[in-house]
Amino acid sequence: MLPLIMNKKGSDNFQTPPIGLNPLLQFVPKDWIIWESACGNGNLVREMINQGYKVNSSDILTGGDYFLSEPDS
Repeated sequence: MLPLIMNKKGSDNFQTPPIGLNPLLQFVPKDWIIWESACGNGNLVREMINQGYKVNSSDILTGGDYFLSEPDS
């Protein structure tokens, strides 16, 4: 039997809400370029950009394999 959090297709699409960043961003310098390598719908990317961070994003579902690629600089 599949866990209740997964559907029959095995989806693991559980997007982190932007509010989840609030406790963390105070520790991230704004001059860093952040690579969000599992961006999904881009919730965290949009929030980081809205707060003044430079962000590169990719997701394996759109062809960006974290283990086989490097972020844009």
